[in-house]
This record gives sequence, structure tokens and C-alpha cells, in this order.
Amino acid sequence: MPEGCRVRVIRSQRAIDAAGAALKRDVLRRRAVDVSVVARLGEPFTVTLTCCDNPVLTATATGFTVEAAKTRAVEAADLVEHVGRMGSSPFEAASFDVSLDAGCGMGFSAVHKVRAAACKALEEAILAPYEERAKTLELPVLDKCTRPMPEHYRDEPQICATVTSLDAAEAARAEGATRIYMTTDVLDAAELSPADAFEQGIVPVLDEVCRAADHERVDPLINAGATVAVGNISELALAAQVGATAEIRSCLPVHNTPCMEALAERGAGAFWLSPEITLDEIVSLGAAAPAALGITVFGRPRVMTSEHCILQVANGCIHDCANCRLRARKLSLKNIDGKVMPVRTDIHGRSRLYDAYPIDLTPQVPQLLDAGVRRLMVDGTLLEADEIGRAVARVRRAVEAAQAGRKPAARLRGATSGCMFVGIS
Repeated sequence: MPEGCRVRVIRSQRAIDAAGAALKRDVLRRRAVDVSVVARLGEPFTVTLTCCDNPVLTATATGFTVEAAKTRAVEAADLVEHVGRMGSSPFEAASFDVSLDAGCGMGFSAVHKVRAAACKALEEAILAPYEERAKTLELPVLDKCTRPMPEHYRDEPQICATVTSLDAAEAARAEGATRIYMTTDVLDAAELSPADAFEQGIVPVLDEVCRAADHERVDPLINAGATVAVGNISELALAAQVGATAEIRSCLPVHNTPCMEALAERGAGAFWLSPEITLDEIVSLGAAAPAALGITVFGRPRVMTSEHCILQVANGCIHDCANCRLRARKLSLKNIDGKVMPVRTDIHGRSRLYDAYPIDLTPQVPQLLDAGVRRLMVDGTLLEADEIGRAVARVRRAVEAAQAGRKPAARLRGATSGCMFVGIS
């Protein structure tokens, strides 16, 4: 690399090595306890453990009866050594108080058992308040037929399409799409004002990232009575403030019911589920969803949004996004596994990286409808107008099959089921 090249450090090997070394060390994370041992002739051997940071937490275990030594008598140092071996317990000895009669004899394996019993008793004492709280949080399990049906279950299925042009929108509508989505950049390119988008039934898709400078461009699309697909919390807050209906995009991951409820309380009117959750998780969310649910059933998932232009790795940046020839081309990155992942950079120098393979969830449309998902999206970001039309028709046929009790067509060759059956660990 010649002198004077621009270099961007993307990782620190020293930090990686330090983290690796830390993971290999046997780092103990244990709670310090004061240890009391009582060994009196003719009385039970007793071990008491008390947490140093909270003396109220204490536990005592008793065991064998202490007898006179037949050979060598036990010394206090022996008990400190053997009782102090806390093993795999979450405790470590901070201090010892040993009360030992002279001439006592005992087997150390028996000592270990008493110490282990004391550790277990102390663990139970520490966890007892949490177990009681867990009992109060348990919800009654209702039979499916008695559970009240959420309001959105009664909605008719809607086929939705994200498009990149008015021609693509018409192709989607011609095949049965009833909800059309466009990004802010597409609306600008088509010279559609917020009023025009509202009149034509187009839902603006707002950015995942919104810096202070972006508000001037994004905020005018959020108006009272309009519907917008929001990509971050600031957009959700503004929608609630002005009286717009906010649909939560999948880049705001909703993986549990409390999250949905919290967002609904703050103005969310619909949820687009993350492509990273499984069918079982979708089923569990659907029964308690406070608003309409949607999911992308066809298209390439966006796997990353980069605030900086990925195309700069080609060393062809002219620092003028509007006139960048690279940005106008359909470029891809090849990862270390040889997968070819499409890259698209917008006029703001923000890049989006897409999965190497499209997803096709149309075979799972019956299960999705049963789970309460009523909005089925075709993401046409990387599709031509005719391809979007065919994809929408495919989803429409899957919905018709599900409503007629038939099995939809098999998954499109070359497509995947995403995370429907294999979750992300």
C-alpha cells in the first residue's frame, strides 16, 4: 500500500487478541461468604455460610456426628482447606471461624457433603424471593377456543408491495396488491408530494437512520390522517404527535408481546415482523398482538444498512452521490463464503446490503394467516416491474389456496424459507 493512501481501520487485532485471552482465563465470578465451622465431640458437624454483602442471607447445614479420632486428629487448618473448596458453587470463602474440639476425627468426604449442602441451602435462600415473584407472574393458560380473538384477526388478508416506480406500482395493483409502499427517495424521484401519496393510497417508507439533517426531508411526509411506515423511534414519536398512523418497520425488531404493547401505547398502528423470527414465535405473537401484523413473504431481506457508502471499497468515489456512476449500477459484494450479496446506495450515500438469496414464504401463507398475520408483503426493491407483478400474483394464489383449504404451490426454486424454521441463536 503506497504512502498517502486513505486507510479506514475496521478492526483492532490487539483488541481481538485481548478478548480471546480473557475468554480463555478461568475468571471466577463468585459471591464472597463468611464461613463458620463447628465440630464438637458428640454433636453434628455444622457449616454456616453468610453472604459478606448481605448478612441476612445465611444458611446452615448439619451432617455426621463428630467422634473422637482413631488415628490422626483433625486440625483447624484441615477444615479451612476442605470446607473452603467451594467447587462449582457460586461462592468463594472470604473468612473462616472454626470451633473445633481437640481430638476430633472425621472423613473429609463427609465434610465435603456438608459444605455442599450449605452451598445449596444458601443458593435457595438467595433465590427464594425471585421464585415467589415468578409465581405471581405466571399467566393462566386458556384453551384456544376460549381465548378472545384479537380484532385484527377479523381483517381480510391484504397483499402489499414495496415498489421503486409508478410502473411497478401499477403492475402490483393489476395482480391484486391493495397496499403500495414507496421509500422517500422513490417518492421524490416520482415527484409525488405527501398529498399526492396520500391521494393515491401510497404508504411512505421512512428511513431506518434519521439524523438531524434528515428530518427536513422526512418529517413533511408525516401528516395527520396519513399512514407511514416508520424505521426509528423519532419517526414514531412524531407520528403520534401529529396524529398519523405509524406502521412499525421490521428494522425496529419486535420479538415479544411486551414490546408490541409498549409501542402500541406510543402510537404504533401495525407491526411488520422481523425476518429473523420463527413461525412458532409468530404464532405466539399473533394471539396477543394489539394491532395488525405483517411480514415480507417474497423478496430479498435487507441484512444491513450502512451509514457510509459501501461502494467506496471500489476506490471510485467522486464525492458526488447524485452523479455517481457506480451508484447507478447493480453491484454486489461477495462474502467469505462466496455468497453474492446485492448492494444499493441511495443519493444520501447510505448503503443497504441484501441477502444472497430471496425468501419465498408463500408455502407458509396458511400458517401465517392462522397466526393472525394479515398483511403479506412483496419486497420489490430489487425487482423489475414485471417481476413484481409475478411475485404479487404468486402471493395472491397462495392466499386463495389457503382460503379454499388447499396447499399453496411449492417454494420457488433458488429461494429459501429464511428463519421460519431455524431461529437465530
